[in-house]
Amino acid sequence: MRERTAMTRNPRSGEVGGIAILVTLMLLVLMTVWGVAMSKNALREVILTGTSRQGAQVRNLADTGLEWSIYWMMDDLSNARQVATAGSGAANLQATKLACLATPGIASNYIQHADMQLSASGVNPIQAFQVKVTYMGSPQEPGTQRELRASSISAASPGSVQLWSVQSDGYLAYSGGPTFIHRREAWFTIPPVK
Repeated sequence: MRERTAMTRNPRSGEVGGIAILVTLMLLVLMTVWGVAMSKNALREVILTGTSRQGAQVRNLADTGLEWSIYWMMDDLSNARQVATAGSGAANLQATKLACLATPGIASNYIQHADMQLSASGVNPIQAFQVKVTYMGSPQEPGTQRELRASSISAASPGSVQLWSVQSDGYLAYSGGPTFIHRREAWFTIPPVK
């Protein structure tokens, strides 16, 4: 007769498949958490990119307000500039300049007008700027109480130099959403007209 050998089973041989499933599930959870974290970072990047773009737009609007103010405030010695249309923001700015010059001491005024809005009516977002013009008087010569005269600093005609401060606020407003505001300020002098 044949001898029967008893086959003994290894009690741990069934656990090998269980450990593989457990390791696979752990790796799957780890990769899912990593994927969610990466998608949150991507979403954050998109939001930051949009915010920086809107920040650049509103800075440009504030710079536009400064340039616009300086352009319309400087005396046109060459008569090359077009005349400001009556009732426009430029005409208001020039009238404000004259009113500030007529007021003794420091005088300022805000100027806001429809032609200072760069986006069409009803367009989202609204892009606009407003300016605040301040007449600071005439600068003093160092060490004296005398006004600085144009003939002492340039070839312009003798007369008092005007010191101005222009503050420009750029606005980027979304209807039903956030409004971005940026403020720029510049100080400049205007020599007297010859």
